[in-house]
Formats: sequence, C-alpha cells, structure tokens
Amino acid sequence: MGSVHLPVDSTPILLLATPPASGGAACRGVLLLPSPRWFSHRTAPRRAVVLLLLPFPSASDLQFHGFHGVKSEEKTLGQKFVVDVDAWMDLSVAGETDSISDTVSYTDIYGIAKDVVEGPSRNLLEAVAHRIASNALLKFPQISTIRVKVGKPHVAVRGIVDYLGVEILRHRKDVGGDRV
Repeated sequence: MGSVHLPVDSTPILLLATPPASGGAACRGVLLLPSPRWFSHRTAPRRAVVLLLLPFPSASDLQFHGFHGVKSEEKTLGQKFVVDVDAWMDLSVAGETDSISDTVSYTDIYGIAKDVVEGPSRNLLEAVAHRIASNALLKFPQISTIRVKVGKPHVAVRGIVDYLGVEILRHRKDVGGDRV
C-alpha cells in the first residue's frame, strides 16, 4: 500500500476496531475519513482513506469525590465522579526498551484526573473533562490524542442509570497553554 497524505484538519466519520476492553494483544483502531468525492457529490463515499491509530495507555473507572455541578447541593455536599481516560501515543519504543521513561505512566494519568476532579469546583462536566485532557496533553508531549469520559453515577433523575456524563476527544492541536 502506498503512502497516504491527509489534510491536517480531516474530520473522522467512523472509528472501528477499538482496542479490547479487557486487555489482550495490542490493537490498532481504524479511522475512516470521507473521500473528497463524498463532499462534492453528497453521496456515500465509494472508498475511504484508512488511518491506523496508535495503541494507548488506558485508565478506566477512576473514582473520585468532587464538588462540580450547577446546583448548590453539588457544590457543598459533593458527589462521586467516574473517569475513563485513553491517551493515544506511540508505544513501540516502550515495548522495545521496557522502560517507564519511554511511555506515560498510568499513575501520572490517574494523578491528573484526581487533581482536576478533586480540585476547584466547575459548573459543567464538559469543563472537568476538558481540563483533564488539556493538562495531560500539556504535561506529556508524546500524547497525540486523548479521550476523557466523566460521569456522575448518582444523578437526581427519574429512572435507572449507571451514570450520566460527557465524553470528549482532544488532539494535540486543540491544546493551548491553559493548564490548571
């Protein structure tokens, strides 16, 4: 297969073959981008450009007590928050060297999430997730893309839910100098 050149601002339309949820061998996601023909004729693409995503360190079901929310009770009593973080980066060097200095430690990702969730109160989960993503991208230049999911398992709604929350995806180009 020849080399593929993609515009920097390509927008993904579908993510396939996500890594297995419970360990297993390293896996690469496949990101499909619409072909130029799709945009010009507004029809389904006949072919798509395929881009392989790098494997990533993952931290799931991190649980913290924080004081985020719009309601005054949320800011005074606080509540439990559940966080998942996936950070895309090249892990091939770490795989070869078996050295922690060639990767991002799971404990560092945990520490960033803990500092943000247990830190200053924010109104929106979107702001909490954004701060976790921004801080990780600023601290670790080897991370190219990060996905952060923040949920509230104990929400005052009529009905049964595991949690309600937000999930964001941030890329290196999205981050500014706003680490807190």
